[in-house]
Amino acid sequence: MKKGEVELTPSERRNVQVRLNKIKGQLASIESSLANPVVFSGTLQQLAAVNGGLKSLMREFLEIGVKSEVYRLQQEDEMQNADAIIHAMRSFLK
Repeated sequence: MKKGEVELTPSERRNVQVRLNKIKGQLASIESSLANPVVFSGTLQQLAAVNGGLKSLMREFLEIGVKSEVYRLQQEDEMQNADAIIHAMRSFLK
């Protein structure tokens, strides 16, 4: 595995896929509602749900990445990996 790559466990992969499926369903619902007059509050609620789902997915990936980097900390140069964690967190939390 190359530096920066993370191998997902079967449980992590399943959790990520469940989240992605929910987001896809929410987006499909918004898209299909555009064929009719749009209910403003309902569409905003669906968009907020998609936004929450994406944030949750990002937190899930961030957690997986941090766990992976912490594991590497035990095996490699500690400062280099600490910097990698900080860099990943900064890029995700912009």
